[in-house]
Amino acid sequence: MIFRFDAFELDTRTLELRRDGTVLAVEPQVFALLAFLVENNDRVVSKDDLLDAIWQGRIVSDAAIDSRMRSARLAIGDDGRAQRQLRTIRGRGFRFVGTVIAEPSPEPEPDRPALHAVQHVAAPAEEGGTSPAPPPVADGRPSIAVLPFAAIGGESRFGNISMALPHDLIAALSRLHWLFVISRSSSFQFQGAHGGGGPRLDGLEAARRLGVRYCLCGAVEIAGNRIEVIAELLDTTRGGIIWADRYAGSIDEVYELRHRIAGNVVAAMELRIPALEAERAALKMPESLDAWGAYHLGLRHMYRFNSHDNRRALDYFAQAVLADPAFSRAYAGLSFAHFQNAFVHFSADAATERVLARAAAEKAMEIDPLDPFANYTMGRADWLDGDLDGAIGWLQRCVDLNPNHAQAVYSGALVDTMAGRHAEVGPRIELARALSPYDPLRYAMLVTRSLALLPSGAFDDATAWAERAAREPNAHVLIHLIAAAVNELSGRPAEARGWMASARHRNPGFSQADFFLSLPYRDPAMRRMFSQVFDRLGMP
Repeated sequence: MIFRFDAFELDTRTLELRRDGTVLAVEPQVFALLAFLVENNDRVVSKDDLLDAIWQGRIVSDAAIDSRMRSARLAIGDDGRAQRQLRTIRGRGFRFVGTVIAEPSPEPEPDRPALHAVQHVAAPAEEGGTSPAPPPVADGRPSIAVLPFAAIGGESRFGNISMALPHDLIAALSRLHWLFVISRSSSFQFQGAHGGGGPRLDGLEAARRLGVRYCLCGAVEIAGNRIEVIAELLDTTRGGIIWADRYAGSIDEVYELRHRIAGNVVAAMELRIPALEAERAALKMPESLDAWGAYHLGLRHMYRFNSHDNRRALDYFAQAVLADPAFSRAYAGLSFAHFQNAFVHFSADAATERVLARAAAEKAMEIDPLDPFANYTMGRADWLDGDLDGAIGWLQRCVDLNPNHAQAVYSGALVDTMAGRHAEVGPRIELARALSPYDPLRYAMLVTRSLALLPSGAFDDATAWAERAAREPNAHVLIHLIAAAVNELSGRPAEARGWMASARHRNPGFSQADFFLSLPYRDPAMRRMFSQVFDRLGMP
């Protein structure tokens, strides 16, 4: 059905709102709200009616309904003050009061399916032709295609590396549940696309035909016993390179090199693409964000590690859950942010925050038990509750699901340190740092290296690592307390008191009891050592 009012057409078959023939960008839930009000323009629609029709009976706040109503008004050039089309009837609900003309939608032509019908990716066009791009991913996830790499020189027995490496990358990236990865059978149809114009131009064209936001392409050069690989990440909407790296090694170590490249590239995508998605989402009106846009903005604030941004992160993750109640990663984000509230006492009620962190992690696992981020937050929930053995199980499961999850690698090392298992912590921290050299939790990786050295009495080395951690951006009160403690242990009282003053500035009320709730050491000797040091430094 098509409903006409003023200069607008609302088409319930194609799910389009048009003004003077131009399709307007409207968030699906806002479109559904507007369509319901227009279809029922002969009566007042109550909030209960809206909950049943738009939210399928789910409980949502009045603020959420009001937010969607503001977006609906904005879409049709109305506002809450004028209320020319959408009128609020105090105490009763809402009514569409504009003049509406309804008429049946024209039937789609046989060879042109409706917009909501399933469409298949078209094969690359013949030379000189064009190929229509497929529709965007329906759930809003960022999407990527990995193209065959260009092969430059090399012996025939190694010539297939340009195909094998992209295959490795597709398999590794597919472990990231938040990223939609085009299958090999589609992206490898563009084999040879890198010839002539070079990977940048042809990679963008291939990616646009595949309908993805990002494209990973590159080149493999073999000369004698040396192999070099260049990888580039392209943004198909902006048309530029947004990340690139070069890898080199001996041809005798080609299989080890493939493994290292796959790990490094996946870790880079974990940071680069969410940051770009957050930039895209920040350009939208808050009311028009879809679930994935809200989620990526939540990540941006979550990794700033201060109380204000953590509250913003919680708001965005809650908005993502409201937009998509089956969004596992949004619940995992809620769990991460509640963990932060409890861990560094951004909230005065740390006990409640621990409960909320666990509840959100369990919900994420209920929705998608194979999502690495959900498993990671379950491990952190057990950590907060002092169940270190349970925590290491979840964190290891996260690594099993995604071997390149640097934060789970570091967290597992820290949990083992608190449980008294110090062996091999150093290599695991180095692995985490290699996987994600610019990780927002880099400070935590460095301080874990420091903590692992304490049982052996290597206080000078521990001090060097702790001070590196404390000087990292976003290092919080616990990191500064550890820097103070290890300086005191290494016989540097002036430096110890300086770091203690910095910790008190960040959170004056943080106590020894709070420290051991956040870092639940199992070893009585380690707990006693920290308590004695903090007593000397005047920490309550």
